[in-house]
Amino acid sequence: MMSDQVLSDSDAAVRERITEPSVHVPCAQIRGPVRVDGESRWQSCPCEDTQDVWEGCDVSRKHDLCLLCARATAGGTSSWSWLACAACRTVAEELATRWGFTPFELGRHPRMNGFGIHIQDDDAPDRLERACDFRSRYCNLEPWRMLEVSRLAVVFAGQQDIPLELWHEQWHYGLLASRSAIRRLTRRGESSPDRLSNW
Repeated sequence: MMSDQVLSDSDAAVRERITEPSVHVPCAQIRGPVRVDGESRWQSCPCEDTQDVWEGCDVSRKHDLCLLCARATAGGTSSWSWLACAACRTVAEELATRWGFTPFELGRHPRMNGFGIHIQDDDAPDRLERACDFRSRYCNLEPWRMLEVSRLAVVFAGQQDIPLELWHEQWHYGLLASRSAIRRLTRRGESSPDRLSNW
């Protein structure tokens, strides 16, 4: 059931205009009507005056754009939801095997973001230092997602709300897109432990 709370004129106009889940470019989040447990609910974004809160859900969001590729969707109403798509998680796992540490925090719940280095390994101190440096640089991926959404949204000629279905038609997702996005992300700063060479 849609919320019956009193809305500002601005929010009411947004809800009248947006009739399907849409990517709101200024905040890189999805807003619009969604179905949750058979009921129609409004998924808000931070740009609205009032945020809908869904009773019986840990989080009042059904889906969001992936934190890494900004193409596929991730998330969900549970505290135990992934914030990156399956393809990006696969690439992150490949990097974890290669580098010896988990590079990104992609789970909504902290316990989903395993961070471990085997202390008996000879190079454990070096890997721990690299891991801590890398994670401090990339622990907040929201600014990256906003950059990616802004970059991808250029093809929509200044539209502020792009239907999610149209977004997916324009920007296909999968392992190739995930690898490309993660390469760009890790090459922005002083970069990854091995510059992702030959990867």
